[in-house]
Amino acid sequence: LVDKRGRKQEMFAVSEPGMYSLVLRSDKAEAKAFKRWVIHEVLPVIRKTGKYEHIPKSLRIESKDARNGFTATLKKHGYTDPKHYSSTTRAMKRGLGIDENKKKDTFGLRELVSTTFAEMLAQDKIAASAAYGYYSVKPIAVESAESVKLLLDQAKAGAPRIEAVQ
Repeated sequence: LVDKRGRKQEMFAVSEPGMYSLVLRSDKAEAKAFKRWVIHEVLPVIRKTGKYEHIPKSLRIESKDARNGFTATLKKHGYTDPKHYSSTTRAMKRGLGIDENKKKDTFGLRELVSTTFAEMLAQDKIAASAAYGYYSVKPIAVESAESVKLLLDQAKAGAPRIEAVQ
């Protein structure tokens, strides 16, 4: 390689995998932080989902809080059988277009946002209703999930106007 002044320079090229190998062996603080992130966050997510999509920790916390609030609302409205909780969750996932067997810790960003929003909406609708018991409450939860899916699909399609479904 020749620089602008005509002097010969040596250059070393490192492939992308070679760069990762060098960084993962490094003792520098920056490299250690990168290594920790890759080993503790990126690789486990890729193993579980086949891809890595950054989801802010604050969103995961919000999602957990929404789930806890939703579960508490179901309990207040007569849910006692654990099978009813799981049946409602699976039905809401179907309403959102998510595989009902998919675990929440493997959700991508859209799935996590839509589930969180659906649980918050369902919580509000159930709390405002006189519904009590599995057979009265579950349809409200499923309708909430379907409403969220409709809104997100309209937004994704670039619909000029998004209307809330009552």
